[in-house]
Amino acid sequence: MELNTWKARLYDVLASDKSGDLADEIILIKSTVKEIEAIAEQMQGTCPSSLSDQEKVIGGKLEDLRVHYTKALEVIAPGWFGG
Repeated sequence: MELNTWKARLYDVLASDKSGDLADEIILIKSTVKEIEAIAEQMQGTCPSSLSDQEKVIGGKLEDLRVHYTKALEVIAPGWFGG
């Protein structure tokens, strides 16, 4: 659910960036989202006895997403998003 929230928050802002200032952050965000989706898909296909390893990986990826999101917001004008 958190992943979907991040995607919803950033979609319009990232899609509207024409300057290219966000290009690297967009790539990193998309890559991180794909990694999280792959882990989620893997978890749906298997039923491990413990989810702690996957939870740690997902937690780290969500933290990465927060970092890239924060960096993207540094480039975005305040009026574009929530400001």
